[in-house]
Amino acid sequence: MQRVDMASPRHYGRSSVDIANVMQKLQDEQEAVQKRTFTKWINSHLAKHKPPLEVNDLFEDIKDGVKLLALLEVLSGQRLPCEQGRQLKRIHWVSNIGTALKFLEGRKIKLVNIHATDIADGRPSIVLGLIWTIILYFQ
Repeated sequence: MQRVDMASPRHYGRSSVDIANVMQKLQDEQEAVQKRTFTKWINSHLAKHKPPLEVNDLFEDIKDGVKLLALLEVLSGQRLPCEQGRQLKRIHWVSNIGTALKFLEGRKIKLVNIHATDIADGRPSIVLGLIWTIILYFQ
């Protein structure tokens, strides 16, 4: 009779590295789906902006805060101050994003661990979290 060692985990031919790779692939897929969906939602609203704006790459296009502020203007019907121009520097990006975050906090929207610098850095999980929070509030 063969002895079975119950202490050692068996993954039916898969190593823990294989499982980690599958998990990462699923997370990447989910992120891509959210990115596409949120981009479409944003563009449906930015089309109403004067002049109309469009987001192509959510993580890149939102970094300077200009389109984020435009989205909040369309959704709220309020004008928001925005640093604009061709030569915007990171300090302007962070200022614009800070304006957007202060606007949201002023509406009693909880922003947990969402900082202007993370958005300016284009951190996917933070950007997606921010957009999801905006969608939940304004839909």
